[in-house]
Amino acid sequence: LGESQAAEQATARGRIAVDPWLRAVGGEGKILAFGDCSCMTNGALPATAQVASQQGEFLANLMNRKYTLNPPITQGVFLPPTRDPERTEVPLSDAIAGFATNSNEYAKPFQFLNLGILAYTGGETALAQ
Repeated sequence: LGESQAAEQATARGRIAVDPWLRAVGGEGKILAFGDCSCMTNGALPATAQVASQQGEFLANLMNRKYTLNPPITQGVFLPPTRDPERTEVPLSDAIAGFATNSNEYAKPFQFLNLGILAYTGGETALAQ
């Protein structure tokens, strides 16, 4: 992953730096990482099972819908995962995200939905946030 990964280590601190589509920085879309081993470069997420579960579901949806995770580099820019209109289904959430980008050609980025935290404290008690 080379120099691209090294440049992101100030934020990633030993984890694999990933873009908003969970592709490893410097991996040209051929390496995916999620859960505790990864760190999003545009904002760190808590290292919890809730995050890993949602990231896994996100990647499974991209793969099941047959997005191209490693599109060619265009004018020096590594594009988001693209869809092949003949092979890829467009769910409602992607169609809505397409309005923001003015295109339904690209996959929407991963977005974490915090469902809260519950911590067992013993003695049949717990804390909820």
